[in-house]
This record gives sequence, C-alpha cells and structure tokens, in this order.
Amino acid sequence: CLNVITAGVYIFVGGHLVLKGLISVGLFITNLQAFASIGVAASEMNKVLIQMQVSLPALHRLIAYLNLPTDLVHRLWLTEHRRELTKRVMDDLIREEHHNVIDMISIKLSGVRFRYDQRNGRNLGLLEFNQGQLVVMIGPRGHGKSTILRVLAGVNLPTLPDKSSVFFIASHLRVLYVPAETCFVTGTLYENLIYGTSPSDPDASMDRVMSICKRLNCPLHLRDEVQFGEGVSWLKTMSRSEAKLLSLARAFIANPEIIVFDK
Repeated sequence: CLNVITAGVYIFVGGHLVLKGLISVGLFITNLQAFASIGVAASEMNKVLIQMQVSLPALHRLIAYLNLPTDLVHRLWLTEHRRELTKRVMDDLIREEHHNVIDMISIKLSGVRFRYDQRNGRNLGLLEFNQGQLVVMIGPRGHGKSTILRVLAGVNLPTLPDKSSVFFIASHLRVLYVPAETCFVTGTLYENLIYGTSPSDPDASMDRVMSICKRLNCPLHLRDEVQFGEGVSWLKTMSRSEAKLLSLARAFIANPEIIVFDK
C-alpha cells in the first residue's frame, strides 16, 4: 500500500515537472523505478517488524523460563553426598569381609525434609529397605506417599536439616520413576517402549520387548502394534489401562536397579 501511494504521488508530481520541461522523461522513469524499489524494501521491512512484534510475547515468556532458578547446584551436592556415603558404606562392609558387597547396601531415608513452597515443609520420616525387595506404601490421601516416591526417584530434591539426616541410595543404582500420568510420543509403539534405551542395547531387542509384554499379559493387538505398527499419536488410540500397562512394560524394558511406581 505504501509503495502504491509513493508511486502515485511521484507520478503526479514528476509528470507535472516533465510537462513543464524541468526534468527529462528518462530521469522521471529512473526516479519512478527507484521509488518502486524503495517501496518494496519498505514493505519487506514492515513484514519483518510485524513478525517481530508477534514473536515478542513468546520471546518474553522464553526468557522468563530460561531465567527461572534451577536445582542444579542442589542436585550436584546430593549426588556427591550419595557417592561419599556409598564409598563409606562399601569400605565398612569390605572390612567386615562380606561377600556381594554391592548387593548388600540398603536404601535409607531418615530425617530429611521436602517442601513444595516457602513453608517449613514436611519431615519424611524413616524409611529403610534392602535391595531386591518389593515395597508397597499405603495410607490416606495427602500424607506424603507420592512425595516420598518422588524424592526416592530424584524428581523432588530433599533438604538435609542436620548431620543426622540421611538420604541414601547407592550411587551405582539407577532409579527409574514411573509417574501416575502416562506419556507417549508420536512414533512407533516399539520406539516408545525402548525410549531412553539405545536401540543397539540388548535390553532393547525386539525379542526381549515382546517377552516382557507377553509376561505382563498385554493384549494381542498391542503386541502386534509393537512388532508391525506405524507411528501414530498413541494416547489417542489406547485406553487408559492399556497406556498404564505399557508404561509398566517400558519401565521393565529400561532395566534399572530400582523402579518407583506412583499409583
């Protein structure tokens, strides 16, 4: 629009000057082409400015998210704490001449706290169990079951108020958290089930995946989808119970030392 207005004004003014003999026809045409080029450049600049204006709110939100405080320092400190404690416990067991020392290290949570906001938070009490055990937590709603599970899995990071507080999962143990909400991405069902595992890893072999699905009694049509299915949006094609069952299968396929199931 700006280009048309500029050209129209110059045609009127320049044409009047040509009729009076003040400028030549060649100069008039050259100037008209120059104004047309300027108009095109101005239109492109206007489009860019409009795109920038549209993008600014999203950029502001992105900058705000990028500048949110992170838990990296706290997470690194807890990791180092676990490593030091693991070494200390293993040295004690070796001195006592125990065999299979790595498998004898228990998981312990004692006197640690966690808070979701600026309040004092909740003492998570005492919890200790050995490797290889199946532990089930039951209790009324809102009494910290999910919080403890998320702390054990490393999703929520606890604080250790004093030297007597213990948060200990041996540093060599991989912990996998399976949340209550299922999550599947667009892709083949096999790709979803081995997510987080390298395709070249023996744990991700099709035979092993199918064996786990069969032992969990996954429906036959889902097992067929694992072997032969194409990439789709799976949460739109599966029932809630099927999604839960496949989340369970994915956890076993990943083959961690500790699996934390939430509801």
